[in-house]
Amino acid sequence: MKQKLWTAAALLTLASLWLGLRFNTFWSTHWKGDQAQYIVLAMKLNRSGLADYNLRHVLLGRVPISTRPLLSLSSAAISPDPADVGDLIRTYRYIGQGYYDEPLHVRAPFFPALLELSHKIFSVRDAGYGVCLQNENPFTRNARIARVQFWAVIVPLAFNFALMALILFWGTRWFGGRAGWYAAFLFAINPVSLISSQRILADDPLAFLVALSQFFFFRACRTNRLWVFVLSGLIFGAAVLTKQSVLYLTPIALIFAYASAYSRNRDKPLKAFLDPGFLVYAGMTLAVSAFWFVKVYHVYGNPLHTPGTGMAVSRQADITGWFEALRSRPRPLFFFTFSVIATCPLFGLALVSLRDFHVQVRSFLNRRAADAKIIFLWLWIIAFFIPSSQIFRFVWSASNQEHRYFYPAYAAIALLAGVVLDRLRQGLARRAGGIWSEIVVGALLIWNIWISVPIVAELLKTNSMLL
Repeated sequence: MKQKLWTAAALLTLASLWLGLRFNTFWSTHWKGDQAQYIVLAMKLNRSGLADYNLRHVLLGRVPISTRPLLSLSSAAISPDPADVGDLIRTYRYIGQGYYDEPLHVRAPFFPALLELSHKIFSVRDAGYGVCLQNENPFTRNARIARVQFWAVIVPLAFNFALMALILFWGTRWFGGRAGWYAAFLFAINPVSLISSQRILADDPLAFLVALSQFFFFRACRTNRLWVFVLSGLIFGAAVLTKQSVLYLTPIALIFAYASAYSRNRDKPLKAFLDPGFLVYAGMTLAVSAFWFVKVYHVYGNPLHTPGTGMAVSRQADITGWFEALRSRPRPLFFFTFSVIATCPLFGLALVSLRDFHVQVRSFLNRRAADAKIIFLWLWIIAFFIPSSQIFRFVWSASNQEHRYFYPAYAAIALLAGVVLDRLRQGLARRAGGIWSEIVVGALLIWNIWISVPIVAELLKTNSMLL
């Protein structure tokens, strides 16, 4: 009974904390940067599908709501003149970002499709594709703002909550109830999670799909059930259609799948290469996402096209200071190590689990039974850390890197930090008693809130991203 009461109180606290830190998204400004592009792409999918999947021919409107505080809505519509390049492209050309003027937009279509589906279900009649454009006070509550942009803000918010719930379930299943709760708590207060959940960006759907596919992939490798490989591959295919960079996980998945097959056939190592599990996983991923790469290839002659040439030209015409700001960021290796821990200190506890990683790898190499859970989580982190941190180019500037580019690995980091924090609690309980262990761990969590949350509060006031 006591354990059930603790669990209920912990879940209520976690849900309240999560919602309380994110509730402002219903009223805050969202028409800025990539958010505007995703809204336009959702509108384009509704009007013409992938045939006109770009930022051209878009007319922008503005509807004032009040002057004190200053509130207005921005809306997008299709120009009736096919020769008109549109307001959005004209704006990008003016500010030195004309590289967005391409016949097929670089962003894969899954997240815009989710936005369009949400628009069909939740949008206010005749409101069009509008969100809040200007807001002097991010904590102003305006009912009309909340109604009009609900369709857009609910998508990242829902996926953020789903990811927190998945981390809670995953941590509880693998490491126990306390570890799962600690992992979900650290995810809920992490600045990257807080900001991403309040921006109309693909990061939360992407992170959730990656985590869900990883959950099933580990289970598939352990049980060797083909239907689980199928499910994991289908989900990962959706993740690839959200952001192509998650393909970084593919070589790591191959390594882990081979190691799992090899552990079952140590006397026949070549047979592990013929194990159908990874092939089924890769086949399902291709079945979902291949059409997009084929389309990109037909348009540009390169399935992994990025607007690099146009971007280089635009840097010279930049009048906003954006590219200069990119060059002033820390070097990549610092950006995705110390900066990640500085914004959420208890994430640093994940490093303690490297000892478990070492022990499990040695057990595997010595042909002993090894619990590969820590290995799996660290391989997941490494798969995103190496390309994000540009570890082989660490003497260069961070270029266009942002904290959110490492976000798909945050579920693994939270799980590792959660299990280490729970071990710390257990160790303190044995030495000093249960009450003191709860006090110390509670104080650490409160200290982490004191560090992390003010960072987000300042960013919300300025409508900025965590760089």
